[in-house]
Amino acid sequence: MAHGTSKKSSASSPYFDPHTGAGVLLDDEEVPSLRVHECGAKVIDRHWSHQRVRSPYWRAYFNPDEGAAVRVAGKWISLGPSRVVIVPEDTLFDCRCRGSTRHLWIHFSYPLAGDPPSAWTGKLQESERKLWHSLYDLANRKSSPHRLRYACAAALMQELGKKEQAIPPTRSEELRRIHAWMKNCMRIPPSLDEMAVHAGMSRRSFLRWFLAETGETPVAFQRRIRIREACRLLRFGDQSVDEIAEATGFADRHHFTRAFKTITGMGPAAFRRASPAR
Repeated sequence: MAHGTSKKSSASSPYFDPHTGAGVLLDDEEVPSLRVHECGAKVIDRHWSHQRVRSPYWRAYFNPDEGAAVRVAGKWISLGPSRVVIVPEDTLFDCRCRGSTRHLWIHFSYPLAGDPPSAWTGKLQESERKLWHSLYDLANRKSSPHRLRYACAAALMQELGKKEQAIPPTRSEELRRIHAWMKNCMRIPPSLDEMAVHAGMSRRSFLRWFLAETGETPVAFQRRIRIREACRLLRFGDQSVDEIAEATGFADRHHFTRAFKTITGMGPAAFRRASPAR
């Protein structure tokens, strides 16, 4: 989470929604290569400690002070004045903070071809440190969205271009292949038997393997993917709830609403009403 308060995983929280209510809203179509949703800065404390965070959007973290860290791919990475950490969408991570520290977050979407790495991280050069400290000051002052948007985009593109700072994915090649196939089959979700056939395994072997790889059943994993895509469409698209239900493989609006509420804590219509004006 970005803003230092403890919340349940609901549609109003950053688990599903890149808008926290504590940062500056930056959504705009003017930056074609990536879409920056929000940037914020504030002091966080021990409440910024969460396990198994996963979001349908990217996150970038920079702290002008020591004291916080994130764990990606089983490794704790300290946040501080000489490091930026970027966590891609749908990446599982933990975060913690000891004491209090200044904290900058950016939530964004990035159209990256292929499977993204687990994270980007690396030490900043002197000029880069100045850029990120300046970005923290802009966000802390809640500078104009136009100025902040392009400052964020410039800083992010500079870091994302450093391929040597990318941490390789932790998922196996086979799981990444199955995951990509599931996403492509969202409108007509495959059955468990169809998933097993696609993986070249028996139903029982596939279920056992998938549970070991992900900690959840293939059906639960697939439903979470569909609901996350529905959150994205509700937040940024103009389709009706019925059209989004169909696009994400639900039989009807009632079925979609029930599944959406079970996972996010509110119905799709309420989620859309809570969206900032676009």
